[in-house]
Amino acid sequence: MYFNPTELVEPGIGLCSVCGDRADGYHYGVLSCRGCNAFFRRAVAFNLQFHCRREGHCEINKNARCACRYCRLQKCCDVGMDRSAVQIRREVKDLLGLTNCVKNNSGPQSSHSADSSTISQPSITPFLSAKVFDSAKSLDSPQLKSRFLGSMSSSLANSPQVAHPLDRFVEWYFCQRYRRSSMLCSTVEQILFCSQQRGQQQKMATIDDLCQVNKVQMVLLFEWIEQLDEFETLAHSLDKIRLLRTFASKYLLLDILIYTLEQGFTDYILLPNGSYIHRQSLYCGNQQSTYVNYENGGKELRKLKAAEMMFNDPFLSIIEELIQTMAEFGLTFGELISLRLLLFWDIYENSNVSPGNAQIVENASKRALNDLQSWYEIHSLDIRGDRMDNLLGFLPVIKKFSKTLSSITSLIPEFNTMYEWQFIADLLCPSSTINISCRNKKN
Repeated sequence: MYFNPTELVEPGIGLCSVCGDRADGYHYGVLSCRGCNAFFRRAVAFNLQFHCRREGHCEINKNARCACRYCRLQKCCDVGMDRSAVQIRREVKDLLGLTNCVKNNSGPQSSHSADSSTISQPSITPFLSAKVFDSAKSLDSPQLKSRFLGSMSSSLANSPQVAHPLDRFVEWYFCQRYRRSSMLCSTVEQILFCSQQRGQQQKMATIDDLCQVNKVQMVLLFEWIEQLDEFETLAHSLDKIRLLRTFASKYLLLDILIYTLEQGFTDYILLPNGSYIHRQSLYCGNQQSTYVNYENGGKELRKLKAAEMMFNDPFLSIIEELIQTMAEFGLTFGELISLRLLLFWDIYENSNVSPGNAQIVENASKRALNDLQSWYEIHSLDIRGDRMDNLLGFLPVIKKFSKTLSSITSLIPEFNTMYEWQFIADLLCPSSTINISCRNKKN
């Protein structure tokens, strides 16, 4: 028999028989995409039962394939997917770690206590655990930490466990997390032992601690956005700066939240440098006096006002509305990255970009949603179908508290100078002079 190489079909060429999206091969006897393959396998393996609100007449396509799971499963069967070809896997117990993830590290002044059955082992991170999905098991490793300053592209190319875009961002997050802990150290000894010191309550937070964390986070923010392909395609540098300015407070707030959860606290706000904020902090000792130096006049009074806002509601409501809620939700690293991307490419808060770039922002926002959806399907994390909706419910709450954080930082002279932003502007616009701090100076 004559073999003609031209008759070979390149992997990934063709359309999914179920939803019409790009297929990556034959699964259970049918040409299908990874999403429908994962959906069918999960539905059969877990014997999931669905119901249709439209009497089984829903249209299934790549844009609305998750709208009705009953009709999607029915179409999988109609196009010929073979149930008997699914190898029933062991049902993963406590996949999200929801039964043992709550580790309430309450301080001596807290009235909260955690049941012994819900406390994780000391060696296991209770939140955002790398155990949540198989592809992240090796991410928090000495091998990864040893190459955090090197090129990520070469290591990712040959790494099958991080094939999904969100998993690639997760690996980058782990690199930056280790880098952040080193950048926040002030001595060589702290750098050498930063892994042992991470998460320890060093002292009550001050405005200076918030400024220190912000300086480091702004550097990491700029490193992170360089990983976004769409950001590089934006035509106007001014639009890049607008995106950065809009996102900066959200990035800072989200990383503070995640760091708090990683360390297992649900009644504190823990800054990445180890300092902490909780409801009784303002009244402990003579902490208040450290903010005031009346010889400096208005500056110190503004910092005092910022400190009072930082240790009172509405800012402290973050503990109940975000930290504790995210803890109960069992947030994963992939979902953290999705929140970042959706907040950065928010089409409503970035409506002031130029028309040419508005379409790029909109497409990037849609891509972030699609990546989250496919990530759920690949890792079988949205079995009940409501997890994605609940995750998206965090977005308006994060936006609300980011505005509260901005109102606090606007009172701090170190934030108003915005030297980090001037540095970023110089990098983005080397051929022109853009003084971003002029608006703040007027204030």
